[in-house]
Amino acid sequence: MKTVIWDLETTNFAPDWGVILCGSYMEYPNGEVKTVSIADKRYKGRTPSDDSRVVEELIKVLADASLICAHNGAKFDRPFINARALHWGINILDPRGTFIDPVWLARKHFSLKYNSLDNLASFLGCKNKKTVVDGPTWVAAGIDRNAEAMAYVVEHCEKDVLVLRDLLGFLENAKVMPSKIMKLFDSWGSAR
Repeated sequence: MKTVIWDLETTNFAPDWGVILCGSYMEYPNGEVKTVSIADKRYKGRTPSDDSRVVEELIKVLADASLICAHNGAKFDRPFINARALHWGINILDPRGTFIDPVWLARKHFSLKYNSLDNLASFLGCKNKKTVVDGPTWVAAGIDRNAEAMAYVVEHCEKDVLVLRDLLGFLENAKVMPSKIMKLFDSWGSAR
């Protein structure tokens, strides 16, 4: 049984107006963070808007997991990657698959003013901290495909996955996940 934590960085919030710049993921709790990026040299020669290989590789990893987790992923990451997959004729992630979204858990169990990854991580004292991407860096990565800016966006995505891993550990220990999910964790042995 495998739990995969993941995050996307995109050029726009709408998948019909944007593409995936990169996606980072790791197996929870102790896997290595890996990233698939539109800037990968394996995709050289493709147009800047061709994120098909990124979509294909990420979906392959995520579809192989028993459980996937993305912060605000039910509202953004999963629908975005599924729309991009449809665009390229790639099989989508099963929308009925086992999914954890910490935003939903935070809204249900806590009464915080904000349920952002940054606020939850700060409030709970997560070891890893989010990075900030300013507008010019985002534009340089997304439009110009500037290598330095793209490297920073990738670092930002990878850091989000590490913060999410810390947050998932807090949520697992607090036993606030749905019982179906907790039974999975219990059956695998303590994930932490």
